[in-house]
Amino acid sequence: MKEHERAEEPELEEEIAEAPSSFTATADAIVMSPSEAKPSPEVAAYLAAQTKLLGVQSEHMHEQRELQLEHLRVRRWRERLQIGLQLLLWTVAALIISGIAALALWAMHDESLVIQPLKAPPMLVAQGLDGSVLAAKLLDGVKTLQGQASSARAPNTMKGAAEDDIKVEIPETGISVGELLKYLRAWLGHEAQVTGEVYLDGPNVVVTVRAGEEPGKSFSGPREDLDHLMDQASEAVFAATQPYLYAVYLNAHGRGSESLKVARELAISGPLKERGWAYAHWANLLLHEGDDAGAAVRARQALGYNPALVTAENNLGVAEWNLSHDEAAFRARKRALDLIRPGRPANVTIAAADQFRVSFEEAVDEAVGDYGAAATLSRRQMELPDYADDVAEASVSISDDLALDHDVAAARAALTRAQLTDDAAVLKYLVSDGDHVLPYANLDSALGDWGDAVADLQGADAWMAANEPDASDFRRRRLEPQLALALARTGRLAEAEALIGDTPLDCVACLIARGQIAALENRPGATDPWFKAAVKAAPSLPKPYLAWGVALLERGDATGAANLARQAAQRGPRFADAYVLQAEASLREGAYGAARAQLERANRYAPAWGRMHLLWGEAFLHDGQGSLARAQFNQAAGLALSMADQSRLQQDLKRR
Repeated sequence: MKEHERAEEPELEEEIAEAPSSFTATADAIVMSPSEAKPSPEVAAYLAAQTKLLGVQSEHMHEQRELQLEHLRVRRWRERLQIGLQLLLWTVAALIISGIAALALWAMHDESLVIQPLKAPPMLVAQGLDGSVLAAKLLDGVKTLQGQASSARAPNTMKGAAEDDIKVEIPETGISVGELLKYLRAWLGHEAQVTGEVYLDGPNVVVTVRAGEEPGKSFSGPREDLDHLMDQASEAVFAATQPYLYAVYLNAHGRGSESLKVARELAISGPLKERGWAYAHWANLLLHEGDDAGAAVRARQALGYNPALVTAENNLGVAEWNLSHDEAAFRARKRALDLIRPGRPANVTIAAADQFRVSFEEAVDEAVGDYGAAATLSRRQMELPDYADDVAEASVSISDDLALDHDVAAARAALTRAQLTDDAAVLKYLVSDGDHVLPYANLDSALGDWGDAVADLQGADAWMAANEPDASDFRRRRLEPQLALALARTGRLAEAEALIGDTPLDCVACLIARGQIAALENRPGATDPWFKAAVKAAPSLPKPYLAWGVALLERGDATGAANLARQAAQRGPRFADAYVLQAEASLREGAYGAARAQLERANRYAPAWGRMHLLWGEAFLHDGQGSLARAQFNQAAGLALSMADQSRLQQDLKRR
């Protein structure tokens, strides 16, 4: 190892010799004094100088670092500021573009009615009736007529020309916001400009108005009749600019033939966007005339032009229900309900949308037998702002729903509050316009009072024949099947056969009544085909299955009755009658536990049904649970029961 070190020493000495003299001297000093505890003075001085130099360099480098960091910070903030300014400029540009696009879109859909100042003679100007005042009178007249047209459709916006005079100027353009809006509407919109003049013609004054490019209409009369002439001019402007609402207005004021003429012309030759509305109004007029088949045709034509037209679906649903096309009516109500659910755009006013929504939900619930929910919806409907007497209809429908839910006491109380004493009074108030027209007959049927039911139905039939001769479809398809069944249940089978035999075969209520009457006559070969046809005509609804099941149970086929009751419950999960029929079938077969479970479920939906509690008590009684049976019998005794069920209750109590 030492030999190796000595071999390298000459190389080291050569490198030192080539170094600067100061470094060499220092190195020599270090080499020559390797064993000294302290360096020599030269080494110490050199080290001190080098240390000072390193300190200066370090301080300089630190200052440079700080300067560089500060520079980087400034550059970073400058870049951020530039990016922020660019984002701001892009945002402003986007807002400007979005604003212009929104204004353009608004202008494209603008259908405002703008009434320009009318030209007026100096004599009227001197009396304070200049062009602006006359235009304001014309505008007020049109607004009055528009307010008298009770329609679900929202009216067009109306304004005077001065209302658009916004003076705020757009920078560096030389135009105002009002001028820009007018330009966009003139270019993209469908604004209706109304112009005109008032001038003197001898002793008379003439008022002329024109809408858009249409020829003007003139109205002449004595000068003192200027207000009447302005009213006539307002009606002319209303008819020319809002023909659909004008047709509604005419019908509301007893001018039905004029209304039909306007609607027909608008439907056949009007603008495409108006034809759906016109056909819908045409359908509504036919409904009030009792032509339900014609109304259904026109409603479908309306939907052909505008599939999202809620009023057309509503008219179609009413027409199909009046015709007893129950499946079609149910589907129309469901489509209408889907069109007007909260959050979806609707083409009707807010008040109409709220009423429609509740009305459609109620009709769907009634179709599947959920009468308790339907009655709740009718109460809610009475709390909403009135639209087209829907609140009045709700007061009748509450009673009808409660009767069909077997809550007889509450149903009678509702009719008493409505001050309607019989079905004829109901019909006078609400003629074939919806699902609720015969609540008293339904009450009689719920109690098995078939004699009273016959009297009520015959009175209603006679009233409609005398007062509503056009409503023959409704009488034959809704009222007379119910009357025929009531006649059959009182033993007047020949009359029942004659009446039901005259009803059409595309009528679900008629098919069900034919099957029920055949069952009462103990003709099973005729019974089942009628019920099968009813099920085929209304496969989504529970009532045909239920009626068929009841007939099978009366025939002694408990298994077949239970199967049909289950199918009814599948289509109407809240239909109490379906569970009661299942329970009766279970009682016949001795399945008392199953019967109790089915009756407990029925109790959720029809808790005030006396017969249901009677059967529940019998299920407990057969199972040896006397105290629970007594509780159900007591509950049944406090509710409405038919005479047959009252007798049955007394027998059950004796058996206990």
